[in-house]
Amino acid sequence: MDHVNALLAAAMVVIEVEAISKNSDESLHSSVGRLDICPNSPNTVVANAELWVEFRSASESALETAVSKLKEQLPSIVERTRCDVAITNTEHRDVVRLDGSSIRTAELALNEIGLSYQRLDTISGHDALPLQSVCPSLLLFVPSRDGTTHSADEFTSDEDICAGFDGMTAVLSKLIARPHATERSRSMAQ
Repeated sequence: MDHVNALLAAAMVVIEVEAISKNSDESLHSSVGRLDICPNSPNTVVANAELWVEFRSASESALETAVSKLKEQLPSIVERTRCDVAITNTEHRDVVRLDGSSIRTAELALNEIGLSYQRLDTISGHDALPLQSVCPSLLLFVPSRDGTTHSADEFTSDEDICAGFDGMTAVLSKLIARPHATERSRSMAQ
């Protein structure tokens, strides 16, 4: 009797996640950033595999569609691999808009020191998104070569890192100096 190979089923899930992302009608990013297998031995068939799948988009409907499509594919993976496949835990993070007043203050600070910038929509999580529910928050990014981030190929020049530090310092100074910044933060937390 052949043993079922959980790693084969996991590989099929990874392929489906990538296909869902690439074939989305809306901007949708995906990753399978973690895979735990057991036993983790080079000469043993994998009995259990656990994956962490992530879909990111600024569109709630794109996220809902992606999860739905992945769920639709699971029975086919079960049939082809004879493995039990299930989604055991999910986490949904709402699309969050960062504080417009803080963004305008950042633009003013960057203009004052003559640092060029570009407003971007981002699906990056970072700490600013959960922090936004407690106090006004924003994100500042520095350019990476070819726009590549969160990858081993990511590279940012020393010049851009130093400019980013100067920009962050100017923005923080301007944010701290805003009148009633403390009162505004307190009222958001209540």
